[in-house]
Amino acid sequence: MHSPQSGLEYNGHTLSSLFAQRRNLVNPTFWGLLKEIVRFNRLAKRSLENADRHATLHSFLEQHHFSAFFARHYILPMGAAIWSSSLQEMRRFPLPLFLRFFEHHGLLDITHRPQWYVVPGGSREYIRAMLALLGDRLTVRLNAPVQRVIRDDSGVTVRLDTSKPPVRSGDLRLPFRAGPGHARRPNSG
Repeated sequence: MHSPQSGLEYNGHTLSSLFAQRRNLVNPTFWGLLKEIVRFNRLAKRSLENADRHATLHSFLEQHHFSAFFARHYILPMGAAIWSSSLQEMRRFPLPLFLRFFEHHGLLDITHRPQWYVVPGGSREYIRAMLALLGDRLTVRLNAPVQRVIRDDSGVTVRLDTSKPPVRSGDLRLPFRAGPGHARRPNSG
C-alpha cells in the first residue's frame, strides 16, 4: 500500500516489506494499524454468519470503532482495488458480500494468505481472449448499465436500462483462470 497523501508505504507479504519504511518500527500509529487489522479479521470472521444484510462496510467500521486511519490506509483501499471502486463507494459496500469475499479469498487471515496474480496486459488481454473464444455467440453492449440480473432454471436474463429489450441467454461458463504461463505476480515486470 502506498499513500501519496500521508507518505505511508507498506506491504504485508514479508516482515521486511511490512516495515519497508523502517521508521514504522517505532511508529505507534502504524502499530495501531496492525492491531486493528488483526481485530478486523477476527470480528469479520465472527460476523460472517449473522451480518445484517442491509449493513454496509462503513456501518461495521463505525459500530466496532475502527479508526479513520485504518479505514483510509487498509480496508477501504484494499476493497477499492479489488472492486475498482472509489473509497466512498467502498464505504457503502454491502457488508455481507464484503465479508464473504474476504473470507473466501483468504483475506481475513494474517498467515497463509493467497498469492494474487495478474494477467499481463490487464483486463484488455482477457477481454480480447473472451471475445476471440466466443466470437459471434457474444453480443457486446457498451455503455448499457445493468439494472437487474435474474437467474432461473432456463438461464439468465440481464435487464439493461429500460429503453432496451432484456438480454436472455443460457448460463455460459467462461474459463477465467489463467494458467501458469499466462499469469504473473504483480510488479514482476
